Amino acid sequence: MLLLGFWCLLQLSGCAGLRGGGQAGPEKEMVKAQEPCQALKPALELYLPSVPGPAEARALEEKLYPHCGDYARKAGGGIFEVSYGRLGRDLERWGVLARAGAVGSPKIALWIQGAQPGAREALRLALLERGYQAVDLQDPDGSARASSREGAETLARRAGARWLVAGKSESVRKDGLEGYFSWEAGLRLEVRSLEPSVPLKEWTESASAVDLTAEGAQEKAAANAGELAGGKLAALLAEQVPERRDMAVVVQGPASLDKIRRFLEALRALPRVASARFESRDAGQARIMVLSGGASVDELAAAILELRQFHWSVRSLDSDYRILELSPEDY
Repeated sequence: MLLLGFWCLLQLSGCAGLRGGGQAGPEKEMVKAQEPCQALKPALELYLPSVPGPAEARALEEKLYPHCGDYARKAGGGIFEVSYGRLGRDLERWGVLARAGAVGSPKIALWIQGAQPGAREALRLALLERGYQAVDLQDPDGSARASSREGAETLARRAGARWLVAGKSESVRKDGLEGYFSWEAGLRLEVRSLEPSVPLKEWTESASAVDLTAEGAQEKAAANAGELAGGKLAALLAEQVPERRDMAVVVQGPASLDKIRRFLEALRALPRVASARFESRDAGQARIMVLSGGASVDELAAAILELRQFHWSVRSLDSDYRILELSPEDY
């Protein structure tokens, strides 16, 4: 509570993090505050550092602060009921929370022609999920902005892209089960580094799908091919771009939100930890997601054991699934 109280003083906001008694529902807590945005500050500490970065601060100003009352409702006597679970889900939906994937959000330009825009869109979304910015060198109607690969390279460089993915999408109808339509989609791709212009890899990604309609089967097959291509492309570029990887830290036993906040603050201060945020809590455990800037699960466990103020012990550790399970020493 000392850390939280000190933070409140820094924010000149009174003691927004002090609980006001009473019981809150699932994913909610009761907070003493003068107004809704003040009541949200302890909840925000579950997901973001007390001093968020410039991009996060702008997103909060635009998306959250005009609507604080949607997440903090008056309960009487200067107490607000704060829906911290809903707040966390919306922060993630808005893209405010740090995500696993490529560090620095490097740009990839896509110059993919063909009659299946769904493949190109699925590839773009797959790259976004992995931390890349995907610049589409197609007009909204699907027509290419460049008539040659050289022209596409010029546009890609102007957009600040480090790589160009050029290719073509195709699809063909296949024999399927009676009453269903079956299609196979393919993406012929070439990946080039742009500084300098060097080919990295060429391959064809294929995927199939069935549906009750021909259009549905064709769209699903194209999307499947694009998603698979995105995963393979991200794996290829991982050799050139450092990645942040997520780990799950599961704390067994009852843990108050105040203790979780203090633990999150300590985790964020550890070397090679890019971010740490609360994910869920029930009567038996709390789950925290940590984004590693290079630390392994074993190294994170060793660093946590040095945080002696929390008296954690390691119950289990899974390096493959990147899960660390903790419990109080006397649990």
